[in-house]
Amino acid sequence: MEKWEQVLGGLYETVDRLNDGTAWLVYDKIGKRVCFLKQRDCSSRDLYEKLRAMKNPQVPEIYRLAEQEGQLLVVEEYLEGSTLADRLEYAGGALEEKLVLCILQELCACLQPLHEAGIIHRDIKPSNIMLTKREEVKLIDFGIARLSKGTRRRDTEFLGTKGYAPPEQYGFGETDARSDIYSLGVTLQRCLGKEYRGSLKSIVAGCTALDPADRYGSVEALLADLSRRQKKRKLQKGIGAVLLAIAVLLPAAWWKLQSPAENPLPQEKAMEAGEPAENVAPQEISAATTSQGQETSQKQDIAVPEAVAPAAAQNAMETKQDAAATSFTYPFLQRSQCSFYLNGAPFEEGIGIPAHIWQSWSGNEEGRSFPEDWALTLHIENESAADFVAPRLEVTFDGSASSQNLPTIPSGTDRDITIPLGGRQIPGRLCNLAVRLEEAGGMSMYWNFQFYLER
Repeated sequence: MEKWEQVLGGLYETVDRLNDGTAWLVYDKIGKRVCFLKQRDCSSRDLYEKLRAMKNPQVPEIYRLAEQEGQLLVVEEYLEGSTLADRLEYAGGALEEKLVLCILQELCACLQPLHEAGIIHRDIKPSNIMLTKREEVKLIDFGIARLSKGTRRRDTEFLGTKGYAPPEQYGFGETDARSDIYSLGVTLQRCLGKEYRGSLKSIVAGCTALDPADRYGSVEALLADLSRRQKKRKLQKGIGAVLLAIAVLLPAAWWKLQSPAENPLPQEKAMEAGEPAENVAPQEISAATTSQGQETSQKQDIAVPEAVAPAAAQNAMETKQDAAATSFTYPFLQRSQCSFYLNGAPFEEGIGIPAHIWQSWSGNEEGRSFPEDWALTLHIENESAADFVAPRLEVTFDGSASSQNLPTIPSGTDRDITIPLGGRQIPGRLCNLAVRLEEAGGMSMYWNFQFYLER
């Protein structure tokens, strides 16, 4: 029996032990959900009480606090997803600027109320940032967080992660909101990659100055500068588009002024010959002269001709029409629907397998194996006007990964992909299944599922 079970054992049941016995996955018997239970020093109770009362949507919800033998027991929301560090590894070391910008804005929304409440996280890094399967951004692990009082000249404990912690966390001053901003900037730099030269580079520089006085003073100041730079960039793009239009239209207008009309109107011919315009019928033209000097006397009814478009404008028009006829491939994440089914029933998150079911499976107390007829089905609906080209499916079951290339899924069609579970072993009482679907040259989608054997 775990020590915490003496206090909480009637409410929670152990699913798995983590971090050398300082954290556990537990099953909430009343709430019917898997939770994360961890031990903290009792001195951090005020901090966790504040976190619990805040209900910050970018922080795991805290369900219960209890004390036992000088330790604080914290029961909090268990998040299904992957860390930002995992996502970086999948992406090969750098993420798209658009995704990094979204993560930055979400983290700022998280830190703003924390800093207003005096909570300094002090360990912001990719492995402490969760991206849930719903693509939510969550800041986790407040193990070395502290409440800022502003009365000390320097921190008494030198904590943090090397490379992400600012100088003041190593005894050069007291940590405050600017310390988290420094770690946030290093995290952004890590996400963007060493070769990045885009618009967020100046934001990173404003976060990572060694002297706290040279950094953004608050998250609000960071967001204000980000907004100003985005507006400036948008204005520059608008001006650039206007200048480009002028560069295209001016030569076309000049050509039109310099080029004579191919078929002048009868009135114009009459005026050139010195005849009064009223003597010429507006819907008739005179006989034309042949190359041998012979004249023909015929009349042609014509409509007033439209102005002839210059060659440059005509080419631009054709190019525009060609571009409109070319389909644009949007990222798969934005144009399709995916759903999962376990043995034919809708399946979204984790599943607890009752004891009377799994006890009949092959294996022993150290692990059981799924029956051969168990399978997870991924149903893909391509709802866009473009084909889902050369998708790739990667399945990781309890650390063991396998992948396969799937046929192209044409526009307007759907497909079922079967992921066999039969024969896969559940070590102990808990296993994780991760599914990654990638589009060739596009984005990826991630799902994480959990199976646990109930007592």
